[in-house]
Amino acid sequence: MSLRKDDDNLLLETPRARYKLNESAFSVCGPKFWNQLPRRLRSAESLNSFKRDLKTHLFGKAFG
Repeated sequence: MSLRKDDDNLLLETPRARYKLNESAFSVCGPKFWNQLPRRLRSAESLNSFKRDLKTHLFGKAFG
């Protein structure tokens, strides 16, 4: 099983939850959240730039 989708090497495959309870598992929510991020965040040059831009993005969504 590949973690990445073929069409975009920055997208992750979202595992299918067998039960409703499993939909909140990190293994399901993590890839779903990652795939919803803008491409510029997913392709950040470094961890520090990713964290800075993620913080800006999340503050913008919450208060913008």
